[in-house]
Amino acid sequence: MAAAVGGNSAAVLFTISQRVRERLITLGYSEAEIDALDPLRAAAIIQASPQKPKAKQDRFQLRFTCNVCETPNAHSISRHAYTKGTVIVNCPGCNSTHLIADHLNWIEDDFKTLEQYMAKRGTPVRNLVTGGAGVSAAAQAATLLDYDEDEPEDANQPVSRPIEGISDDQAARIREALQAAKRRQRPGS
Repeated sequence: MAAAVGGNSAAVLFTISQRVRERLITLGYSEAEIDALDPLRAAAIIQASPQKPKAKQDRFQLRFTCNVCETPNAHSISRHAYTKGTVIVNCPGCNSTHLIADHLNWIEDDFKTLEQYMAKRGTPVRNLVTGGAGVSAAAQAATLLDYDEDEPEDANQPVSRPIEGISDDQAARIREALQAAKRRQRPGS
C-alpha cells in the first residue's frame, strides 16, 4: 500500500498491507518483526513461501529461528517424511538449508531428527499441540519416535533405502552439496 507524503515532497511511503501481514504471521513472524521488515523484503518472503496445498495431509508445522540469519521460519512438514525419510528446508531469510530429519542417512550418518540432535546438545525443544485431534496425533507420533539408545542397530538392515525417482548418484550429490554448505557456514573453515 502506498501513501503520499505531504508538502512539496514527491516521495511515496510503502507500508505492508494487512493481507501480507496476516500471511507473515502464519509463517511465524511476530508483529514486531513484521513492523521492522522492509515492504519489498516482506513481499519477497511471501513470494518464496509455498502457495499450493501439500499432497500429504498428515502434516505438522515446524517453527524455528535460523541459526545463520536469525529469521523465524515456519514450514509445513509431512509426518511420514519426518518419521521415515529425509527432510531439508530452506530459510526464506538467507536461503540456508536446514536438515530436519534424515532417517535415510543421506546427509549425516548419526543424525535422525532435529529433536534428537537438540537433545544431545542439551538445547530444549518445545512441542506445541492444540486441539483434541492434535493431542492424540502428537502422542502417537511421540511413540513412533521413541528409541532405545542402548539397543544395537540391526547389522542386516541397510543403512539407506533408495527412493523412487532419486538415483544413488543424485543422493550422493545432494549429500555432498549439503556437507559442503555446512563446511562453508562453520566458523574457521
